[in-house]
Amino acid sequence: MMRDEKVLGQRAKVTLTGDRAMMDPAAARGGVVEVTLADGRKVEHFTKYPPGTKENPLSTEAVAAKTRDLITPVLGAEKSEKLIEQIRNLERVDDIGKLRPLMTN
Repeated sequence: MMRDEKVLGQRAKVTLTGDRAMMDPAAARGGVVEVTLADGRKVEHFTKYPPGTKENPLSTEAVAAKTRDLITPVLGAEKSEKLIEQIRNLERVDDIGKLRPLMTN
């Protein structure tokens, strides 16, 4: 997707400005996103605890959705769904080696 012309067009509009204070491993994981609109107005959003942190854990379905987004381009939709389903029911898998074919092309 990062080669898609539409994505690249939108990406060209973005300027990322780092904050050294946020690079400290002891720093909170939150962040501020500020967007300047075409008319010059600025909108801002602060997230204190991003999704996936211990303070704001992802739901099982959100983890599955993220997993799906990451592995489907590699394994294909069918294998991805089977793997996600097997992991959801891991306690019922009698032989962990049975997962291996689902994790390879």
